[in-house]
Amino acid sequence: MRVYREQKSGRWYVDYFFRGKRLQYKAGSSRRAAERLQLRIENEINAGKHNPAALRQEIRGTNKAGLTLGKLTESFLRHYRSRGRTGYYEEKARGWLRYFGPETLVADIDALKVQRYRNARIEQVSPSMVRKDLISLGTMFRWAQGLELVKENPAEPLKVKRPPEPAGTSRALTRDEYDRLIAVCPNWLVCVIGWACHTGVDKGVTRRLRWSGLNLQYEGRRIVSGSFKFLRSKTGKAVRQELSRPVLEALNQARKVRHASGTVFLDDRSQPIDEKALDWALGKAFKAAGLQGFNFRSFRHTYATWALRAGVHPSVLGKMMGHSTAFIVDRYLHVGDDLLKQAAELLGVSYMGERKNSPSEKEQ
Repeated sequence: MRVYREQKSGRWYVDYFFRGKRLQYKAGSSRRAAERLQLRIENEINAGKHNPAALRQEIRGTNKAGLTLGKLTESFLRHYRSRGRTGYYEEKARGWLRYFGPETLVADIDALKVQRYRNARIEQVSPSMVRKDLISLGTMFRWAQGLELVKENPAEPLKVKRPPEPAGTSRALTRDEYDRLIAVCPNWLVCVIGWACHTGVDKGVTRRLRWSGLNLQYEGRRIVSGSFKFLRSKTGKAVRQELSRPVLEALNQARKVRHASGTVFLDDRSQPIDEKALDWALGKAFKAAGLQGFNFRSFRHTYATWALRAGVHPSVLGKMMGHSTAFIVDRYLHVGDDLLKQAAELLGVSYMGERKNSPSEKEQ
């Protein structure tokens, strides 16, 4: 499978073979759009859900200028692969369709109208629910942007401010808390936590991860380096990472027990991990470590927080997590507060040192 640019028209295409047939799809005017489509097709093929006819109809059959919210929502619900529970986006879609109307043109929905939708919802439901409504609406528009069905995302957080996330749901582990948690976990859970805290990968992807989805290099029987890339279903953005040392340690520990399905992380019975069993085991471990207000989602926040504190640029971190730079800045802006203070102190020390050593200071 490859992407290429047609010299005459300047358009990008995805070119590949599927079940003995060569297929080509227009992917828009940018290499980025073509790579997004390529990743999507690869994921569909790997999951056994690739439907070339439906994809071609989706790409060819949409009149962008006359695209209605109802048609866009219908296409989104049919083709978007959610990482969460079944029916979540159907439930959220009913809310925005009821407010805007299914016949409303997508081109007519701007940030001001989404802001009015936000204000109307705040009068009806909790701030937490409104936040989820805006995130799901923004997810649909990001998905549509990836297919070049829309140009703008009127629900992105820099345009429409989301209600603050409830206290405790965005906490990150400190190094000491991480060590305390690891100390009380069984080996299989240590592998999962080590992976999650050092990659920021979502719970669903972690549970379903296959060895075939990782690009690994070995020395003998030991993994010494590697990488992975996939399309994050929640945002529609590509996730790309090189594996760090803690991740390699988690994988080397996990590969000591193998399963016929190729699943990477297994439970204490050497079986793929059930979600409820994972949540129960984590709850028990957090309690044993004396930690409150944490869940699996906290590992993703931990990864982002540690990365920013280590000096990883937000634009790089965005690519590693499947987020936009704007989202990283908005979501984790608080992480840099202490770093800003440190920077001010360093600049102050540097300034005083320069003044002390300057000729004018010595003359005085």
